[in-house]
Amino acid sequence: MRLFCTDIDNTLIYSHRKPLRVPRRIAEYLNGKEQAYIPAGLYELIAAHTDKFTVIPVTMRTPEQYGRIFVLEGICRYARCKPLLQEGRGMRRRCSA
Repeated sequence: MRLFCTDIDNTLIYSHRKPLRVPRRIAEYLNGKEQAYIPAGLYELIAAHTDKFTVIPVTMRTPEQYGRIFVLEGICRYARCKPLLQEGRGMRRRCSA
């Protein structure tokens, strides 16, 4: 299995303040409002190839902040958050920064 480690913010997902001129999917909500998006084509590309590589998002977000990014569920098994490597969404919720 190959690893694909990537930053999240402004690489996989983009703030609601940044206009995307491509089809997009909502990636994150904050206080009930749309906070971030992922380009639809990028999401489809990553989702179609999860059997070929493991995506590991790397971020300075806390586990709680990363936990808001629901669009990566089922695609990313691990995440490198500040300061731990964590497994699965449930684990992110239980870990503290």
